[in-house]
Amino acid sequence: MLLQHRCVHVIETMFNTILIILNIIFSGTILLYIVVAKAGIFHEARQQLQIARNKHESGPIEISTPNVFIWRITQEDWGYEGEARLSIVFQRSPSIPFEKYQREQYSLRIKVSARGMPTLSTSYERQIHDWYYNTNDPLSAESKMWAVWSAAEVEYGIAEIFRRSRETLVIEVSVTSPDTVLARAGSKLRIVGEHYASQLPWAAFFSLCDKAGLAICISVLILMNLFFILFAR
Repeated sequence: MLLQHRCVHVIETMFNTILIILNIIFSGTILLYIVVAKAGIFHEARQQLQIARNKHESGPIEISTPNVFIWRITQEDWGYEGEARLSIVFQRSPSIPFEKYQREQYSLRIKVSARGMPTLSTSYERQIHDWYYNTNDPLSAESKMWAVWSAAEVEYGIAEIFRRSRETLVIEVSVTSPDTVLARAGSKLRIVGEHYASQLPWAAFFSLCDKAGLAICISVLILMNLFFILFAR
């Protein structure tokens, strides 16, 4: 009987110790949540996700013959202000060999220009030229601009553009060397605000923590304290 009483006492002690440790962990998590929130990390994560999701795409581009494609973007079309990435997107197709999407293999060449028009008679250069975006032949084999490959599409960066509010952004893409193979890939332009693509998984994690983390921690903390009170009785 005494041995049974001692076993019950040991179990109660272990249970109480575990509850205390878990209380400390979840209390620390709540404190960490408050610190992170005060530092603005959750706000930055939400902003990065919002920018990344706010993409705007053009209609199909004719790249089988030399021509000029003009894309007008009004403030109502795309409500974004700041630096933005312009890219050309090709849909992956079983009828097009994999290597035909590579820089070294396709024959497509384009030139890009971008102007901001606050009025019909006024325009300003809006294409950014810096150490990275330093060529007007962005699809050449020598170009080092970014590219993203997925199972559904291939995306090549072609320019960096500054978008101002209350301006109509006019983008001109001149096809100087056509490509009849990639013409079957449903090419189009895509523009998206400047964001850190490599940090999007972390941004999504912090956004999830912002939405559910605090509520979960508080709920678990309350439940553990209820168990502790009931067990103590």
